[in-house]
Formats: sequence, structure tokens, C-alpha cells
Amino acid sequence: MQALFTGGLGDFIGAECFMTEEEKDSVTTVLWATRNREEIRNAVDLTSIFPNLKEEKILFDDFSDERPTRPWQPGDRFMNIGKKQELNLKCGLNLSQAELDAISDHSLDATLDDIFNNRRRWQSSRVATRGQWPSVAHLALPKRYAVIHPWSDAEINGREFVQADWNNIIDHLVKNNLQGVVVNRSNTPAPRHPRLIDLTNQTNLKETFSVIAGAEQAILCASSLACLATKMFPKGKIWLKGGWDHMFTPWATYFYHGPFTNPNDIIFRNFDFLNPKEVRWAGIDQGGVSLL
Repeated sequence: MQALFTGGLGDFIGAECFMTEEEKDSVTTVLWATRNREEIRNAVDLTSIFPNLKEEKILFDDFSDERPTRPWQPGDRFMNIGKKQELNLKCGLNLSQAELDAISDHSLDATLDDIFNNRRRWQSSRVATRGQWPSVAHLALPKRYAVIHPWSDAEINGREFVQADWNNIIDHLVKNNLQGVVVNRSNTPAPRHPRLIDLTNQTNLKETFSVIAGAEQAILCASSLACLATKMFPKGKIWLKGGWDHMFTPWATYFYHGPFTNPNDIIFRNFDFLNPKEVRWAGIDQGGVSLL
């Protein structure tokens, strides 16, 4: 089977979860039409997901790095494509109908279309369950820690941790006697605090996955790292901060953060809930109440 992937790392992790075990085993060729190809290849061992993989083919890689300012028109450059039909429409590959029919489309758009029409459901994550992550013993991590990913320089969209978020996280770490281990690739370091171990720019993607796998809890912005972590942590052990409004929808939760299905279980606008205020009655007769 020829399997087409067109999105980023998070899209790849999400789409793989909706492929059946039989489909994963039958993939012999991975077709790439994404500017994120090398990031995906550096993050995962494809043969652990597709054990019968024989070859990879690059169908198109002349993508723009600039976001479009208008709907696509012929002649425009573009950052990504949707379904496989755009291999002809946008990429100009002139594939025959027989060639298109032979491609199993695992793009975001095609997978969502199958989900909405009850043709696909969440299966499993071989990325999470079969990933062979390297040792990070050299990092001398504490035995108990929460992994933290506070923002992504790739896109600023409101998911970035602000000072109020850090205050809530630090209080949470103190109350739970945890260290916070910050992982990121960024020009901006994490705040300095005794409860935080800042590994910004000190780990590659596979080492970062090892740090995530060894954590007791995860506090992350909604990025590709969160797409993996939601396959590793149960409700009450992982919390995400979202940005774009669509990330709070059921379909985005199911695709990116499955097996979670309810956005309220996993993704939030801030981390105030980590430290809920205690209500204490000073006296019913006096009508007094204090928030602590």
C-alpha cells in the first residue's frame, strides 16, 4: 500500500492513530508531500510503525515558508496541501486517476473526512507504543518530575505560557513535590526558578520524547509534542494550553489528542484550575466568605 502524508509532525502522529493495524502492516511505500518531512523522519522510526515499509518517495517539496494572505489561486505558492487531489491541482503532478486511486490518503483533511463520515475511528498509536527512544541518563533527571513545553517559536497563537501560567505551574509543582523539566527548541529560555530544570535547546526530538515518556505529569502547549504525550498520559496527569479556537473543538481533540474526545478534559485557556481557590465560610450568620 502507498500511504500519503502531507502535514506536520502532529498531523502525522494524529493520522497514524486512525489507521487500522492491517493498514499499518500493509504500507510498503510512504509518499511525502510536506515541508515537514525531515522533522517527521528525525522524530520517528518509520519501520516501527510500518514494518513492511520498502521505500519512501518525495512527490513534492517546493513549499513556501510564508503563510498565505488570500485563498489559493493558480500560480500561488503554498505551505501545504490538503487531500491527494491537490497533488494535481496545486502541485501540477498530472497523476492519472488510476495513480490517484492507488494512493491511500492519510492527510489531515482526508482523515477528518473519514472520521466525520464514520469510516474511521481511533485505533492505536504505534508512535507512542513502539517508539524506541534514546537514553537520557546524561541529563540526570529527577525521579519524579512534570515535563513542561511552554511554547513553540514556529507559531505564536495564544498557546504560549505567560507569567500567570508559570505562577500556577510553580505552585502546582510545590504542592505535588515535583520538579518541572522544561523541553523546547526556542530562542527564549524558561524562567529561572529552583523548581524548574531548563533543557531548552539541549535535546533533539527523540531525546525529548524520552523525557516525556519518563515524566509523572505533562504540562504542555498544544503542539506536536502534545500530540504524542496525549497517547502516554491519562486524564488528570496531562494538561494542555490551547491557542487557536479550533483547538478547543471535539474534532481537534479527537484527531490530535485522541484517545481523548472531550476538549474539557485536556485543553485549557490557562492553568488557573491547577490551583483552585478554597472557599471558607467565615460564618453563615455574618454572611462572610473568603477565597484562599
